[in-house]
Amino acid sequence: MTRFERFIVSRRLDLQRVNLWRHFRLLILVVYAFSSAPAKADASFDDAMKVYRDHDYTRAFHLLEPMAVQGNVEAAYLVGMMHEFGQGTVQSYAQAEVFLKKAAEAGNSEAQVRLAFLYADGHLGNDRGKNAADWFEKASHLGNPTAQANLGVIYANGLGRMQNYVLGHMWANIAVANGNEKASEVREKIQSSMEKNLIIEAQELARKCLSSNYVDCNH
Repeated sequence: MTRFERFIVSRRLDLQRVNLWRHFRLLILVVYAFSSAPAKADASFDDAMKVYRDHDYTRAFHLLEPMAVQGNVEAAYLVGMMHEFGQGTVQSYAQAEVFLKKAAEAGNSEAQVRLAFLYADGHLGNDRGKNAADWFEKASHLGNPTAQANLGVIYANGLGRMQNYVLGHMWANIAVANGNEKASEVREKIQSSMEKNLIIEAQELARKCLSSNYVDCNH
């Protein structure tokens, strides 16, 4: 079993045993996956969303899929999620990737986060660490607090990135500042493994990253 696999399946909260992701990720995912709704796009999309909210998933899928194919970013995001969870269509992680990637590459941070979780769970190939880290990083720089919290975990544990407690603390701290209360647990766990001077450095870096609108976030 690889280090990444031990990280995903473990249930204990212990940074040294690489366990933070599983506990933290599930807390976020339960809320995030089913509460995130795309922004309004046009009248037909609004009609499709009404059908979706009425739980008529089969009809909603047939309304949304053509919009997604034609380039509607919000529809692509939702169709990707419907493929992922088997809502109104047969569950297919491969098709979820196709549509989520359409939305993610167009700059939809929620789609980027969903892709990252699919990679992290091993549904989309073997290179799960790097791909998950890449998409969490993209969404983090767009200000997505769920991505920022998970990116903190990634850096703290060296999954798809070189291990770096300073950057891990920075991203978890930013996620807390952006309203993700769960990230405070991540920040405290990372902080428990850091020297005081590194904590101060991470705090300063978080302020610099936020004030630069996520442009200047490295050290």
